[in-house]
Amino acid sequence: MVVLFNHQILTEGLKKDVKKVGLPVIRFHDLRHTHATMLISKNINPKIISERLGHVQG
Repeated sequence: MVVLFNHQILTEGLKKDVKKVGLPVIRFHDLRHTHATMLISKNINPKIISERLGHVQG
């Protein structure tokens, strides 16, 4: 099953939700960086973080 997402719908939903809970509005892509930072702060192995973010060593 393939599920397609509309970027605008995701972005507007994110804005609405973060405003509702009183968090600062950030770009959807910034969640990726936040996720990586949180993993680093928990001393997760950098290789695992890289794989989780979809980085490929070529």
